[in-house]
Amino acid sequence: MLKTRLRRCAELVGNGASLARATGIPRRTLETYLSGAAEPKASRLYRIARAAGVSGHWLLTGEGPEQVDQAETVAEFVAIERSVVGHGAANGKNGLSERLSVDDSVPSRIAFQKDWLDRKGWSADVLRLVESHGDGMVPTVHDGSLLLVDVSLDGIREEGVYVLEGREALMIRRIQFDVEGGVIATNDNPAYREQYLQRDRADELDIFGKVVWVGNPLA
Repeated sequence: MLKTRLRRCAELVGNGASLARATGIPRRTLETYLSGAAEPKASRLYRIARAAGVSGHWLLTGEGPEQVDQAETVAEFVAIERSVVGHGAANGKNGLSERLSVDDSVPSRIAFQKDWLDRKGWSADVLRLVESHGDGMVPTVHDGSLLLVDVSLDGIREEGVYVLEGREALMIRRIQFDVEGGVIATNDNPAYREQYLQRDRADELDIFGKVVWVGNPLA
């Protein structure tokens, strides 16, 4: 029965609460699936299968092997290329020379679940993985943080955390607007001073991209 296979998925990730968190399905709704009071739509079945690492065909029909095969697993991941951010140099979107040595312990590409990117509304072909160096954006971004950056933007349309291209470096800044249309660029670390561009100079900022996700290392 489908509810039995759903309970097996919950068991594989720990329990119902863990499965709810992993899939983004409300806990109360998930409980109706586990009890058999309701059945999930195809999109939610897919998310449950992905979270539990089981075959979608097995989950839906009960046929075939429970575990997803390796070829299917690889096909559902996408590799994001890495750039470098740091003091003094970086390899930017527009061809900045790379003078900062790359940490070979961090791979040049890292795989992310395509389903997770799709749920966030992010397109893999316009994302870059950036490793941050320095303490300018602590506590939001730490030294060694990994950032997913949307590089499809040609300008700043909304406030947020951006990676900007300087003459010789990529810089992470929190961007805000004042009431007259000027741009305020700040670091989250209060030890750094804020910078201001008047409205007629705001378009001079070269945008590498907007930060959409931050993965911080544990201290």
